[in-house]
Amino acid sequence: MSATVYDGKALVAKISRRVIREAQRLRKRHHIEVGLGLLLITGDQVAMADSGKIVSLAEQADIKVHIERVARRNVARRFYPTLEEYAASPFIQGIYIQLPLPTEIVPLADVMRRLPPEKDVAGLHFVNRGMSTYARHEVTGSVQPPEILAACEALIECGFEIRSGNIVVVGSKATSGLVKLLAGYLYDRGSNVRLLRYASIESESDAVKTQRLKSLDDEKPKESPIINPQGEAVIAWANHPGWLTRARLSPQSTVIDLGYRFERGRVSGDCDFPSVSQSARIITPVPGGVRNIAHAMVLSNLIDLIKMQMEKREEVDGKVLKRRFNQ
Repeated sequence: MSATVYDGKALVAKISRRVIREAQRLRKRHHIEVGLGLLLITGDQVAMADSGKIVSLAEQADIKVHIERVARRNVARRFYPTLEEYAASPFIQGIYIQLPLPTEIVPLADVMRRLPPEKDVAGLHFVNRGMSTYARHEVTGSVQPPEILAACEALIECGFEIRSGNIVVVGSKATSGLVKLLAGYLYDRGSNVRLLRYASIESESDAVKTQRLKSLDDEKPKESPIINPQGEAVIAWANHPGWLTRARLSPQSTVIDLGYRFERGRVSGDCDFPSVSQSARIITPVPGGVRNIAHAMVLSNLIDLIKMQMEKREEVDGKVLKRRFNQ
């Protein structure tokens, strides 16, 4: 039985309608134009395609996008000055820095000094990352990375019960920070989360292969280890194409593929899609799927940031008026 492929298009449309509605309310109530500053270092084809999709969604919502495409050789001359300009501009309420960043020429510490946490729509800033580790009732105003929000929304749309549900999250060294945030976000919402390292799965599989080579008897070799023996939902985010096969999954699993790798002219996810789609209950495709939802979540974060900024401004103005009239 083939799996149901969840492409997320309906959810993207739903989020876009909310963004359009909220942007119109902000214009009417606060008389502001919603603006997004987008910074992209050219050279990565996947990053360039992602930024183009965000711009397209923003245009549909009548959100003004100020986009700066910077060549690697011009980073010092254009990247930092543009980021500082976006940070100071009253017409730009949110800043999105397209990842991945070449940290060898753009150190994160230099970016953080120039990126205001209150304008960080990607949850990239150290302050926002730190606030994300606290429970929801302990802090307010934290910004979650769009990929994390997209993965959780995809699970809900696929009929998975977040509260008290069982989930296995697989990450690698490259994605460990975001994977830990994702696990914490799910745990805070009542899920039972188990984290697995991609390296440990692969080393266990290699051990099985070695045993097969050394075995001289006719015994049936052991299969690759199943990562969700209890039928848990699986979120794969290792960025290693095709490692998640049918043999590593329990039948009728819910599989959310967050992996993303561009090689040899094509984009691949963590799932070996042809084999996994034959046994899973629901699977998200790559390209598309959760990635498209994350693009919409960037704009949703922008709206939420503006609303928080307006609430703080109204609170400050209210206190000033009370002091002025001795109340």
